[in-house]
Amino acid sequence: MGKSEHDRSRASPSSERTIRLVEPKIRSSLGIMRSRLQLLHRLLLPHQLFPHFRRVLRLTRPRRPRPQITVDQWRKGAQWFEIDRDLAIEVVSDQTYFPVFQQHCMDGCYADEHYLPTLVAMKFGEKNSNRSLTWVDWTKGGPHPTRFLRTVVTIEFLDKLRSGSQCEYNGKNTSICHLFARKFMPDALYRLLKFAPIVMQFH
Repeated sequence: MGKSEHDRSRASPSSERTIRLVEPKIRSSLGIMRSRLQLLHRLLLPHQLFPHFRRVLRLTRPRRPRPQITVDQWRKGAQWFEIDRDLAIEVVSDQTYFPVFQQHCMDGCYADEHYLPTLVAMKFGEKNSNRSLTWVDWTKGGPHPTRFLRTVVTIEFLDKLRSGSQCEYNGKNTSICHLFARKFMPDALYRLLKFAPIVMQFH
């Protein structure tokens, strides 16, 4: 990309925010709100969406923490996040913390799950809402969220995903917290296509 093309890309409103939603190998996420509501929800939310957790398994921490990053600053987060252009520029410009991860964070350590949440929590915590747009079920334990088969998908279940939570949105409580959900297996597709028009009221 030439310099003029790069400048135009940075100036374009369409590149103001970036959302990563789907893991590269298994396309198991789906939208649970209509696209217009998804867009409106994001445009009116001023903070980044970078969920992270302080308490992580011992094996996911760096073997030899460096002075730049202490164990207390270490975070683990989701692969699904949303950032704006300014924060994206800060991330790709980082020459202090990323080299530390390259040298010392191995064996199950990933940029999207460890480096990015740690960097954001350390330097940009005031810009982060620390919640996700993607609904997942971690109640069963283990390294991966619950996988939903065909038999689980009902109208009541989809309604729960859409409005069964409470969160803060622009300073007010709301039940519209998640725009996407996962982790759905391929055999759930038929019921998802069958019930989506009923739940989302489109044809």
